[in-house]
Amino acid sequence: EESQQAVELEQKLLDITERRLTMALHTPGSGLTSVEAMIIWDDFNHTVGGRLSAWDRALLKHTIEYEIHELQQAEMTFVETQEADSEAQKQYQLSVQARLKAQQELVDAEQAEQEARRILAASEQRVLKSKLDLEDVVRGLAHAEANAKKIDYEMERRSLDLVKQSEKVRNALRAKEKEVCSIKGLPVDDFAVDQVSAERLQELKELRREERLLAQNSARFESKAARLLSRAS
Repeated sequence: EESQQAVELEQKLLDITERRLTMALHTPGSGLTSVEAMIIWDDFNHTVGGRLSAWDRALLKHTIEYEIHELQQAEMTFVETQEADSEAQKQYQLSVQARLKAQQELVDAEQAEQEARRILAASEQRVLKSKLDLEDVVRGLAHAEANAKKIDYEMERRSLDLVKQSEKVRNALRAKEKEVCSIKGLPVDDFAVDQVSAERLQELKELRREERLLAQNSARFESKAARLLSRAS
């Protein structure tokens, strides 16, 4: 029974994966990843690779695999920029907190000066130190703020590059798909016309989430089934 459930889950996972890849390919702005692109490209090669001339195969391989490689680079750059932005924002928040703390210390120092003239010398020294600390923090804050803005701009630019490259690869694969359908005389499916809609993007998002959950459940069932078989033997 456990083995049957594992098989059924695996088949459902394959079905959802196929639908998700089809939607990602046919939906502008779907956020097609380099991993998804390589799966689709490999499927195209297995489907019609033998029907193309050596020149056509070489040309397609160079064009599409180059674009997929560029998408991989864009993804890695985006992740690195995102991590840098997160660290910059963290440092910025720490600088803001340090500034507030230094400002409060300055206020406390000035109040102490007014309340206790008899310790004027000590209070003035504390005020001076607090002012110097505040100046240091303000300088650090200005630097952190400028750096955070720079990283934020870079992340936005990299995000646009990623979206643009993803669409470039998707369009290349769409063109290849049309060629495959033409060669094999396949009918146009319900995804043949590119569409952009909130509902379609949301469905693609849900498919990706369900696919991850099914993959996790399938792995657990397979592991459990393997243990049961091991005990039985």
